[in-house]
Amino acid sequence: MNPFDWSGPEFLVFYFFLSCLILALLGCQKYYFRWKNSGVIKALTTDVETDPYLIAGLQGRADTLVRVALVALLERGLLQAEGSKLKAVPGAVDYARHPLDKAILGLYRNSGEGKAVFADTIVWSEVRKVREQLLKMGLHDQGKWLRIFSGFVAVGFLWLVALAKIIVALERGHHNIFFLLIMAVVVARVVQKVMTDNIEARVLRGVRERFVQLGARSPFLQWNGMTGEFTFYVAVFGFTNLPLGIASTIQSLDILPPAPPTVGSSSSSSCGSSSCGSSCGGGGGCGGCGGGG
Repeated sequence: MNPFDWSGPEFLVFYFFLSCLILALLGCQKYYFRWKNSGVIKALTTDVETDPYLIAGLQGRADTLVRVALVALLERGLLQAEGSKLKAVPGAVDYARHPLDKAILGLYRNSGEGKAVFADTIVWSEVRKVREQLLKMGLHDQGKWLRIFSGFVAVGFLWLVALAKIIVALERGHHNIFFLLIMAVVVARVVQKVMTDNIEARVLRGVRERFVQLGARSPFLQWNGMTGEFTFYVAVFGFTNLPLGIASTIQSLDILPPAPPTVGSSSSSSCGSSSCGSSCGGGGGCGGCGGGG
């Protein structure tokens, strides 16, 4: 029996179960590759947990790694904050081991604005090398392109089925196609969600589980050049829930991304500005000022 000859409600039921079948197949494919990647993820979680720069490299934003490197140098006392400016202590480059540290300290041999680091080509070159190191360590999502291809094929097939039914319905003078259109769009969104699997996020989730006690102590953290625990905190959890004293120093450097405006809030403009540290009293009265990462 030809399903395209069925009535609208009957075809919608058919289309629903057809979509469920395809989604189930895509889900099986996703979890097969998730299982196949599990060994790599476990090994990576162990390998990166001792290096805050590698952890920050998992965050998905290159500028996050730059911010974490700045915090690491401040915590170790190799960089000094002077309002919105930074300056390397004399001879600091000699104590730096990581090439990214050396690039940043070289930039601040003379006092300069904190945000100037984001425009330095040498710093960005070293940031890319950290990402390349993660890839060499095995940060490859096996099956990524096959999942993407399968998702496109699935959506294309389901849309073709819906389009064929719509054409048949219109030729027969039926115009009640709205629910089928909605279902086709919803199914496409669900397919997109099913096929999305961020390997970086999964490794980062494993790292966060190992640093859960550090996260719980966030309001009480202080600079500690011996352990670097504050550097590890911002690498793992981002620039949220910072201790007020440290938050004030970081905000004054203007190195955090602007906080998203709060709709309907009269204070959103002042909290999202670069003067967040002063207008929000060190982050205590502004929900987004301490954020970013």
